[in-house]
Amino acid sequence: MAAEATAKATFALDEVGMEVYLQTDLELRARLLEEAERGVAFAKSIAPVGKKEHKLKSGYVEKPGDYRDSIHATVTQGHRRQVSHVEVSDYKRFWVEYGAKHMPKYAVLRRTKDHLESGTT
Repeated sequence: MAAEATAKATFALDEVGMEVYLQTDLELRARLLEEAERGVAFAKSIAPVGKKEHKLKSGYVEKPGDYRDSIHATVTQGHRRQVSHVEVSDYKRFWVEYGAKHMPKYAVLRRTKDHLESGTT
């Protein structure tokens, strides 16, 4: 019976190097932004759009699609890594997400998160 040859390899993670990579790598940033933009496309496809202009007491004229058009992607620098976000800047964002007295709950961002996590295209 022949003796089996065995090989042993060791690996030591350079934690500082990995942290620098996660915080600064431009290719990683581009990939994170690409994924966030995929989320933006999905969110815009399910975002509610009003049917007519609406003038608020403040004088601001709200146009159909303002909420949808305010959806955007960002990549920010976190404490230890870069983080991508799908964000909404429209003032109605909380009402659209969670519902209000005169607005149903659409949960656009939660549904977008679920879509991205599912891996579907």
